[in-house]
Amino acid sequence: MITTEVYMFLGFLLSAYAIVANDAIQTLGTFIAANRNRSWVSLWLFASGILSAVLPLRLVDKWWRPRLWSSQTVLF
Repeated sequence: MITTEVYMFLGFLLSAYAIVANDAIQTLGTFIAANRNRSWVSLWLFASGILSAVLPLRLVDKWWRPRLWSSQTVLF
């Protein structure tokens, strides 16, 4: 049986993701609105290039960074 604490933790994770995703969309919208004089192709290429560079770097950083917590760490 799932306890209340698990539901609270899942709710927190879901709300944290929603906030981060919303900020990313707002930032991209602001970037596009501020550069209306440029073609949509150049804006798309620039945004795709940034995402293509940042996402793999984040994965490599997560993979290479030493573990701060041991596998025995308990979250609750």
